[in-house]
Amino acid sequence: MPPGVKRSDRTWELPRAGEYGKLTVAVPSKGEGKLWLILVSEGVRETDGAPYGGEGLKLERRWLDAQGNELPGGAAGGPSSLSNVKLGDLVYVELTLHNTSGERMSNIALVDRIPAGWEIENPRLGRSDARPEWVDADRLWEADHLDLRDDRLEVFGELKQAEIRQVVYAVRAVTAGSFQLPTAEAEAMYDPRSWARVHGGTVEVKGPWTK
Repeated sequence: MPPGVKRSDRTWELPRAGEYGKLTVAVPSKGEGKLWLILVSEGVRETDGAPYGGEGLKLERRWLDAQGNELPGGAAGGPSSLSNVKLGDLVYVELTLHNTSGERMSNIALVDRIPAGWEIENPRLGRSDARPEWVDADRLWEADHLDLRDDRLEVFGELKQAEIRQVVYAVRAVTAGSFQLPTAEAEAMYDPRSWARVHGGTVEVKGPWTK
């Protein structure tokens, strides 16, 4: 700072500010010129559970049969209840990811968790020999990396401004019973302000002995 020039900025940090009902900054005299206040708040979102929807990203999830028909019970805006699944059925999971941030977004992590009664059959449906005819190859996401776990599929990549891409993979119903259907979510790994999450629900896999 040059000699004779006084600092006019002041900085305060108030931990746990959200516990206060009201905060007041008193300025008896500001002198000449304008007075600016920059307020920065950091914390954890408080909700009655996991937040759904998104900011900067939009995620949609559908469940389809081998012919590409959507399974009944897959609610678009709320918890799903899939009950028309039989033991041994092949189910296709279609994830559609939108970049709504207005700019290119890198290092996106898309995670889809599957119910305990399902088993991932073939996660690499980008190959022409494993892709059903009803899948639009031009819409598939050319991701940077794909990670397959017993209970989830993880896909990492980037999206251009306003770009919409899909991930389609197959699961097999291997155990009869009622199971929790976990959520699916996407996030920019180095900017958690950009996120998307869809509801989970329940899934019932019926055995041949079930009417």
